[in-house]
This record gives sequence, structure tokens and C-alpha cells, in this order.
Amino acid sequence: YYTRDELTKIMLVTSSNEAALLLAKHYTGGEAQLVKDTNEWIRGFGVLDTQIADSTGLSPNNTSTTHDLVKLLPYFAQIPQIQHSADPKLQHHKQTLLNTNPYTQHYQLQLSKTGAYER
Repeated sequence: YYTRDELTKIMLVTSSNEAALLLAKHYTGGEAQLVKDTNEWIRGFGVLDTQIADSTGLSPNNTSTTHDLVKLLPYFAQIPQIQHSADPKLQHHKQTLLNTNPYTQHYQLQLSKTGAYER
């Protein structure tokens, strides 16, 4: 079993879709409610050109702009779990999990986005 905090770190560092789905599944109201709440939450930051469609980020209906992402960065930089997104690796129990963003191996980053989706 994993704690919510452990799953969040694993999701952020390794870009784990499985961890994202598990967190969404156990969110009050499930993934649909998580998506709805997250879209409402980001609107509070003036993020108007972003649409979240699923918890993994794999849906082609997930859209955003650089402008919107830059609006969120100062807030994200204050959240301890998100600060771990730039860790090059994560020790979890007896496993070493590597960050999927290769830049974390060579540069000291404060935040990192892992994973990618190309259309």
C-alpha cells in the first residue's frame, strides 16, 4: 500500500499514469469529480485556456497554453509535493525510481514537467 503523498511523488517524478489513476480513483467522487474540481480550481488563477479532461494527461482533450502554465508556476513552486517533480530520482522503500525528464539528471531544476504527448 502507498500513501497519497507517496503516490503523488511517484506520479510527479516518474510520470506514472498508474499512480495518477489510483489517486483519481480514490478521490471523493472519483476521476470525474477530480477533473471537474481541478478545472474549477485552476480557473481561480486566471487560467482560462486550459482544459483538463482526465487524470493522466493522456487524453487528446487535455489542452493548455504556455501562458496559462506560466500563471500556475509561482503557486506550484510553493507546494512541497510538486517541488519533488524535479528530483532526478526518488528512493522509495528499496527501489530507486528515476525521473522521466532527462534534464533533471544534468541541471538543478526547481520544478519539472515529466511525460509528453504529441499529436
